[in-house]
Amino acid sequence: MKRVCDDLYEKADIGIDSDMFERSRRKRIGHFLRMLNSPESIANEFTRYRHRGGDLFRVVQLYESLTADEVNGLLRRHVSPDRLAASVVRSAQS
Repeated sequence: MKRVCDDLYEKADIGIDSDMFERSRRKRIGHFLRMLNSPESIANEFTRYRHRGGDLFRVVQLYESLTADEVNGLLRRHVSPDRLAASVVRSAQS
């Protein structure tokens, strides 16, 4: 657990590399646009976004507006000791 926490804190301090962020952002946009080739996928995603209060047709705009600085700021705010939790999963036999 300590190793995981230490790594999280280190990544939050360093931040996400802007080139890596841009590659990931463009990949997500491409994946989303390919999904629009399928009427079934459009229907499923439209319904999912609508039920969550979102708009399927604003997703690309939101991806395009996202910046590495914004993501790094959120990362630094959310990776803190008071926001961490641990779960222990045990088999029924133990």
